[in-house]
Amino acid sequence: MPYTVVPANINEAFSVSQPKITANFIAINTAISVDHETFDAAGQGKHKQVSMPIRGAGLDPITAANEMMLYTKNNALGVPAMFIKQQDIAAGTEGTDFTTATAAANGTCTLPCGIILKWGTGTALGGATGYLNTFVTPFTNNVFSVTITQIGAAANYDLVKVVTGTINITEFRATSYNTAGGATNYPIYYIAIGN
Repeated sequence: MPYTVVPANINEAFSVSQPKITANFIAINTAISVDHETFDAAGQGKHKQVSMPIRGAGLDPITAANEMMLYTKNNALGVPAMFIKQQDIAAGTEGTDFTTATAAANGTCTLPCGIILKWGTGTALGGATGYLNTFVTPFTNNVFSVTITQIGAAANYDLVKVVTGTINITEFRATSYNTAGGATNYPIYYIAIGN
């Protein structure tokens, strides 16, 4: 229902304006009641929820200085996701998708601040060079930390040691300490933090 200017002119009679005024209040109530408590309800005007329509492809908005933006659009998989865009970012630059995650043994997610978490299973190898583990998907810019934990226990092994040597956006090396002096592969969990 469109919102109508009332009165249409200075000579419009109240009997003509009154139905338009009523229609305007109905339109306002209809708009307010979407996601809000309605007029005269307990907590009137407060949000019950926030619903955001999916933006079309290529319609990433502009943010001005001193403002941030939340919006929804389909992610790279074609699934609706929530995006956050920092201040002073030009149109066409995609915000950060912070609601999509790979809910699997080897997964990844992005936090609203832009930090990326990756986790999974891999291998540590006794010996100086360790074992080269590849992330399922690479980081974009940097890896800040990789933490490993042994899976289970095995004879002739102490704790899995450290991430050594190669650490970059696509892979890391993990070594283990074998008291028997061998170079047997050993299973690990890892968590990596980057951007």
